[in-house]
Amino acid sequence: MREAGCNELGFGVESGNDEILKRIQKGTSSAMAIKAIATAREVGIRTGAFFIIGHPGETWKTALQTVSLAARCRSDSNSRGRHGALPRN
Repeated sequence: MREAGCNELGFGVESGNDEILKRIQKGTSSAMAIKAIATAREVGIRTGAFFIIGHPGETWKTALQTVSLAARCRSDSNSRGRHGALPRN
């Protein structure tokens, strides 16, 4: 991809907890995210990682696992968002 001109990739990691990732049917794991980001960086592609706090079933423990994964991923940039349900009218 780098040879084809790809300079940057964004990864929708979403959560650092594998149970949350299963619950939202992400189809990935935290280990896969670390490996994918590391591989992109090794070939000189800048990386961004995107995380969400507040998925259904989220606890303080799983939220902290997400924060920890964000640090361990070592992406060039991180973005965080908050998931929240809107009240019905």
